[in-house]
Amino acid sequence: MLGFRYAPPRGLSIPVLLAAFALSGCAALNPFQDVEPGPDTAWRAPARATSTTRPAARPASGPSAEPARSVPINRPGPPTRSPEPAPPRRATSTNNGAAMLAQLEEQLRDAGEDWIGVPYRYGGTTRRGIDCSAFVQTFMRDHTGLDLTRTTATQVQEGEAIDKDELQPGDLVFFRRRGTRHVGVYLDDGEFIHASSSRGVTVSNLEEGYYQRHYWTARRVLDAPAVLMATNPRSRRAHDEEAESIGADESAPDGATRSAW
Repeated sequence: MLGFRYAPPRGLSIPVLLAAFALSGCAALNPFQDVEPGPDTAWRAPARATSTTRPAARPASGPSAEPARSVPINRPGPPTRSPEPAPPRRATSTNNGAAMLAQLEEQLRDAGEDWIGVPYRYGGTTRRGIDCSAFVQTFMRDHTGLDLTRTTATQVQEGEAIDKDELQPGDLVFFRRRGTRHVGVYLDDGEFIHASSSRGVTVSNLEEGYYQRHYWTARRVLDAPAVLMATNPRSRRAHDEEAESIGADESAPDGATRSAW
């Protein structure tokens, strides 16, 4: 407390003393230091210092935020050799059989071209007229070297029976209608060559209504796919001349089973 040079007058009030202290400039005892004067307040808390430090940014969240991935570096490796081509395979027996059947079909069709249009004649065995069983006998002998019997009654017993869906070139196909029999040589794709009573030697299809209704059976008479003979010791001309000399075309070997096809 500061002393007065002169004795204070009596009756000096406490407020006057407080004012004296305020005017004395004692900052430690001045309760109104740092208080800004204002019209409506006698006390205001000193302003707080604001921080200029920004909060740390939070990592983004969501489906698009993915951790960085390291990209592998493709380094060239040792050169690779291309695989050597496999050696060609040898044809199997199945392929050989199919090729032989295709060759047989082609040769049978080519040979049949010489017969197309030859007239039908019951009991005939030559190109002047021939019946179905004689045609099959002559055609197979001249172009496959196979000797068959003369009539349909015996030809149907040659070889072995096969199903319709197993037919292949060179098989015999048989038909039967009211006791009469008919025979032809199967080519392929449902077609067969035969001597028809109405059209002579021709090529027909098993799916035609008439032949489909009267289909009977089939026989395989070739043990293996046969290749047509390049030459035949008995040519067609020699066979025809021999048949005419003995009058073979005058008989009816089919007897009561005469074909009406």
